Amino acid sequence: MKKMLTCLAVIALSLPTITWAGWIIENQDADPDTGATQALYVQDGKAMAGNPNQGLKVIFDVNNSKIFFVNPEQKAFWSGTPEEFSKARARATEAAMKKYLEQVPPEQKEMVKARIKQIQKANQSKSKGPKPVTQVKKTGQSMEIAGKATQKHQVFLKGKLVAEMWLTPDVKLGDEVNIKAMQKMTNALSIEVDYASSDQVLALFEEGYPLRVVEYEDGDQNETERAGKVLKKDIPAEYFEVPKSYKKVTLDKLDFE
Repeated sequence: MKKMLTCLAVIALSLPTITWAGWIIENQDADPDTGATQALYVQDGKAMAGNPNQGLKVIFDVNNSKIFFVNPEQKAFWSGTPEEFSKARARATEAAMKKYLEQVPPEQKEMVKARIKQIQKANQSKSKGPKPVTQVKKTGQSMEIAGKATQKHQVFLKGKLVAEMWLTPDVKLGDEVNIKAMQKMTNALSIEVDYASSDQVLALFEEGYPLRVVEYEDGDQNETERAGKVLKKDIPAEYFEVPKSYKKVTLDKLDFE
């Protein structure tokens, strides 16, 4: 028995060390306000969107269904589940509206209140709508982006082109996080249900990752994402952690600028 254990120990020591590397997808353009390069970091069930050294960043602890908004300048953060975020956002919006109304002249308050209620009602109807059903068409067009080969996919909603996604099969975030759980968390950040929450678009993320996204609305097109660099490397654990010295605050007290 002792001889067997010794043999196993020798075999284990002779094996190469395995490093589980994560994905880093950097935006092509720097943030116009801060000048910092924004990126998506994904590793071992967690994701972080932002810049690790500057500006607001969002951390998704996918395995535990928790979202963290972290502001290094304030040394403050907010954390909670997607459901808690939705409630906290509603409270923060209510507080902001109340503060705004305090500055409105008395003769205009009722008119402004009515307008605010109208906007809130419209947003609620958008956020509570059924999950959209989209049609995804893979075109024959290809393009190299950030050193990766991509294929253009068109996304249609109710017969209208709403997005073009240039997908690379070389980047599969599903190797690091649960894609469906991640989508549920990111959807919680949006005030409306859109094409990106459809099962058809979710299926694309099982195949690869879009390094370029162009969205269409009311005849206009807008490039919302374009990767400048894609890296597969080990990411420091602190990228996905809130420093212990930071103070937890309510969502309305956190600076999102």
